[in-house]
Parts: sequence; C-alpha cells; structure tokens
Amino acid sequence: MKPINYLRLLFLLLSVAYFLTACEKDDVRSPEILSFELGDENGKNAYPGGELHMIANVGADSDIDHIEININYSIRNSNNISLDDYDNEWNLNLTLTEFSGLKNTNIHKAIEIPGNAKPGRYNFHLKVVDTNGSYAQTEEIFEILIPDITEPPVITITKSPEDGQLFMKGYTINIAGTVSHAIAVEELYIGLVRGNSDLTDAQINSNNSITILKQTEFDDPRHVDFDARIITGTDYDNDLLPKEITGDLEWLDMEYFIIIKAKAAFNGPYEFSQRFAIDIGGCECDA
Repeated sequence: MKPINYLRLLFLLLSVAYFLTACEKDDVRSPEILSFELGDENGKNAYPGGELHMIANVGADSDIDHIEININYSIRNSNNISLDDYDNEWNLNLTLTEFSGLKNTNIHKAIEIPGNAKPGRYNFHLKVVDTNGSYAQTEEIFEILIPDITEPPVITITKSPEDGQLFMKGYTINIAGTVSHAIAVEELYIGLVRGNSDLTDAQINSNNSITILKQTEFDDPRHVDFDARIITGTDYDNDLLPKEITGDLEWLDMEYFIIIKAKAAFNGPYEFSQRFAIDIGGCECDA
C-alpha cells in the first residue's frame, strides 16, 4: 500500500476550493443598464434654465455603491454658435449616493441646467458602480436648444396703492405680487413715472423713470414673488446701480403712476401691468 502524499492532497484541495470560489464570483452579475432615457419623452434635448431628466433601469446582483454623471460640451458642435447671453460651455461632474445599497432599481434624476448654458450638443456619460468595483456605463448625445417663446409672463398684483392715493414726502409707496412664466422670466421692472409723461409702456425703463425695483436674477425664474417699495423724496432710487433722483426725475408735487414690466426669457415678449395712479405732494410738518 502506497503512503498518502499529504502535500499533493493539500494542493488538490486548495485547487478545488479556488475553482469553486472562482465559479461563485463568475456567477455574480456585474451591473447592467437595462434601459436609458434622456430628456422629456426621451427627446434628448433641454433648455437653458430648465431641467434635463434622466431615467435608467439598472440590474445588479451586488449593491450599487454610487452613480457617476458627467456632462461636457461636445466637440461636434458647429462654430457658428456664438450667443453673448449664453456663453457658458456647461460641464458637470456629479456623484450620486442616494441609490447606494439598491440592486435592481429605477433611477430618475432631474438635473438643473444653468440659465446661461451655451446652446449646442453635449455629451452625457452615465456610470453605475457596485460595491465590488464592477460597473456599467453608457453615453448619449443631447442638445440644449433656444426655445421659441411667444407667451408673455403673467403679472398678478396682491397689494397696491388705492387709485389716486396721496403720498406725502417721506411716505412709503408699496406694491406687491407675483410674475410667472412656463419657461422663465428674464427681467422684472417696476417704475414710478410722472403722470404728464407721454412715454408708452414699452418706452418706460430705468433711464427715464424712478426705479422702485429692477431684477434680473431669480431663485425660481418661473415664479417670482415681489414686494417693492420706495420712500417718496428719497435721494436715490432702487436701480441695480442706484441713481440719484435729480433733473428730469426730480420729485415733484404732482400725479405719478406705477407700472410693472416683465419680460420672458430667450427674447420673449413683455407684459405690462395697468398704470396705478397716485399723487405725491407736500410734507407732514409738526404743528
């Protein structure tokens, strides 16, 4: 009877164990991106100031560790895209951890696009990494478009002076409300104009009227709340760069009117409020 070769037996057992372990590892499925949509209804486009929606169905045997999203301006763009207002070749590197620990899941992410993102084609790269370091990835081209805006903003007044209300020097004129638009509001202007002015609504601006409010940046450009006020007789108005109220704009004892102008983004149309007539005059003096 031959003696047992323990060294050879040990090697054989280790080989079998390694083989079984390797088979188990091979059976663990790497992440898979089963479906992928980009843009509303998979249209692969979006607009500056809007949102880019990404939907992906992911399958994996191991838990998801994180998801990477990379967006960059595509070199496949033509050279004739040169809009001064939209000069930002948008780039984004985003790591998502809110899906960590999931296996088979639906990923829906709405990505905010900067308002000055340059129109054109962009590369979108999605990478799903599991806890073993395995990953799946996909890439798509989408386009940022300039929308054709035909509808003006909607102006809603919630607080205003009474018709013909008298404001003595040192009193506060106050008007409040909201401006909304389905895409975005680009500019909000509230001016105080002498009642005998022959300016049309469209001609009124910060150069020829007292500025109660001028705003071009908004937390939510689709819905803007305003509560504007100015003290009669004050030396400077509320322009972005406050200007001195002198000369043709000097305070006079006479009838004025307040007007609100709101412009839609992307060279969209203006909307104008009614003219709110008030009277300014005199001062309240102690007896």
